[in-house]
Amino acid sequence: MTRRPDPPPLQANEIAAVGTGTGSFAVLLIVALIEHGRLAADGHEWWIGVTAVGVGLGLLGLLWVVPRARARGRTVPPSDGAA
Repeated sequence: MTRRPDPPPLQANEIAAVGTGTGSFAVLLIVALIEHGRLAADGHEWWIGVTAVGVGLGLLGLLWVVPRARARGRTVPPSDGAA
């Protein structure tokens, strides 16, 4: 039995993926700060910290993926026309 060749690596837009996640955490952080009183009353004040850490890690992720994408000479992966 012969082994099939490895499939080509997936092309992904890392900047869009990390940026979307970071933006989502930023929106959630704003909502959590607005609802701080209710979160504190329910014992869920730690949600603010979780969203803040999500934003921070997302920003670190952007600091990592943007230079990588530029070094490879692309910011958007090539499209093969498939949706």
